Amino acid sequence: MNLFISNFKKISGIFWSFLAMFLLYNIYIAVCTPKITHYQNQWQRNTAVAQEFIYSPKAENIIVGSSLSARLNPTLLPPTFFNLSFSGGSVLTGLEIIKKTGYIPKRLYVETNLIFRFKSTKMINTLFYPVWWRVKAYLPALQEKYQPLNVLLSKSFCSKQNSQTPARPKGPKRYRDSKRDINIQRFNLMMKQRKAAYAKPLNTRNLKAVKRLIHYFEKQGTQIVFFEMPIDPELANTPQAQKRRAIIKSIFKDPWLPLPDYTQYVTADGHHLTHKSAYNYTKDFLNAIQNLYLDK
Repeated sequence: MNLFISNFKKISGIFWSFLAMFLLYNIYIAVCTPKITHYQNQWQRNTAVAQEFIYSPKAENIIVGSSLSARLNPTLLPPTFFNLSFSGGSVLTGLEIIKKTGYIPKRLYVETNLIFRFKSTKMINTLFYPVWWRVKAYLPALQEKYQPLNVLLSKSFCSKQNSQTPARPKGPKRYRDSKRDINIQRFNLMMKQRKAAYAKPLNTRNLKAVKRLIHYFEKQGTQIVFFEMPIDPELANTPQAQKRRAIIKSIFKDPWLPLPDYTQYVTADGHHLTHKSAYNYTKDFLNAIQNLYLDK
């Protein structure tokens, strides 16, 4: 009996110590808001981006896309923008997340490059697990972003800076970019694979899902704007890419940003812009948006 009481006291002591540390960690996050720049893997980074959108004050302009538009330079995006694009992810995942929160943005900027890619049902189910997802709004320590290891790796223990809207750098107006900045051997290998993929018929199995979600937001009064991220010119001018654009334009009457001049940007693998080109295109993207509304 005495042994049972002794063990119970030890377990009880451990429990209350853990609870105290957990509450203190939540207070620390609320007060200091550490800026997280390092994640343990791609899945965790994507989940953290999604949770930041779910639990933070909402921006009126939302970008949804794949890893291509995830390359947009966050230091250049205004505070009124949130980039809900996922590495290895899809437009459908972003649209479904926005819908499940019940938020209606003023404008949605929809990347078209990989618009028919499947959504991540696993990620969406994890983000919106019944009851639990609402609890995480009040206990940020449970959010993927604030795992202690991420805080340690980021070495930023107290910051009021939102990771989507960091301080703007005093960078150049444009970077000079060239293929000398990339791994040519890797580039050639990836281009060979991408050319083979672009030679196949366009997969439009998710067209109905895209139509359903786009039309949902249109009915709620959201303005839809389509855009295409720059990719290698050889891929951008393939029959598959041209057919994709034609299908989208035939179904949706929403405006497009002008197609980029693909020759002005450099990709690391045929699809993903180098950091310099991503910086340049982000500026061009914002200028195109400004011109779109100035013309009206």
